[in-house]
Amino acid sequence: MGRSRNFLISLIFLSMLPPQVVYASGINKTECKSKGSIRTFEKKKYICTKSNKKLIWVLAKTDAKKPSKKSQETQEAEVQLPYTPWTDPISPLQISIEAKDKFRQWLQGQNTKSDNLLISIDPKLDKKKVQYLVDVVKLASETLLGPISTKPHLYISAGDEWVINQVKTDYPIHQGFSAPNICYAPNPFAGCAWSEYGMMFFVSKTASNWDSQDKGVLAAGAHEFFHLAQGELSRNQEKKIPHEVLGKLPSWFLEGSASFMGTAYADFSGMIDWETIRRDEISAYIDGRGRNEPISTFTRNDLDRPQPEAQSHRPYGIGFLASELIVASVGVDKFLDVYRNLGLGQTFDVAFKNAIGLEVEDFYNKFDSMRTKIGFFPVIKN
Repeated sequence: MGRSRNFLISLIFLSMLPPQVVYASGINKTECKSKGSIRTFEKKKYICTKSNKKLIWVLAKTDAKKPSKKSQETQEAEVQLPYTPWTDPISPLQISIEAKDKFRQWLQGQNTKSDNLLISIDPKLDKKKVQYLVDVVKLASETLLGPISTKPHLYISAGDEWVINQVKTDYPIHQGFSAPNICYAPNPFAGCAWSEYGMMFFVSKTASNWDSQDKGVLAAGAHEFFHLAQGELSRNQEKKIPHEVLGKLPSWFLEGSASFMGTAYADFSGMIDWETIRRDEISAYIDGRGRNEPISTFTRNDLDRPQPEAQSHRPYGIGFLASELIVASVGVDKFLDVYRNLGLGQTFDVAFKNAIGLEVEDFYNKFDSMRTKIGFFPVIKN
């Protein structure tokens, strides 16, 4: 959860992993939560229907019976209204749906490149059980970067020893490599990215973690890939990654933008429901972690924070919501332009203003003023 001069590392400590990615057309046949609820996606209406003991979204027929509860109809009508940038939403889901639609519009306009990812999988692992991770990282690599100076390399391992030895074999220059030891810690699952050399790692010593249905980890693949993208997008004219600049980025933006893009790619792939991850991100603050603090306090990079201060200010969820608001208001390209502007030698405040159109402080004030309206905890002054 942070980075140093030489590499960018983001830790995701999650307990379990699902079997594999399932691509779907829109949200059709993906999991839903409440039988009879309705949702409009890309101008098509879906109904949450029970099928083979599971609840899934099914494309509604023109004569399909509509939900009888007025509250459901009202909420559905409300979130379909166009969102006006930087204004209070009619409902928390209005910004989510706008951000999701803007991401999909952006993604469909990207030129795909199919040969820009190297993949190495520990032979101890069943490749079929980690395919979902490969698929979402591949999608991100094909659409996010295009031609880059360093071909990304994805490592998936059952433990530290194999991946450390494999990196030394693949890249003899890195004989002192030990980054997975840092990103693994004692946790059952961890992911991290080494932006200087375009590597990302997913390590779990417990085989069952690759088999489970924990949806919280599904966004991890694209999350870590976006950490590589942060470096690539901000390369300067000398093609060097400005590590000193990235190291001073506000943690809400560094980690929040990765959480947002990770969720967006996983949702597009049909692996998770956007609202499920959004709900999980918010619920992580129930026990504190700075939930009532202004977003301006989530500005220090995690590795710069002394423990346990880093744990008391969790940047992922609040950063996800802030990124969601930015994309809903200005779109993905301008969101990514912040990183591109860093490569032009601009400070974060200047890069943000030039890309987003708001001073950072003005954005902080807008976000904090609408926190409860987007489903987050209010600011409480001491």
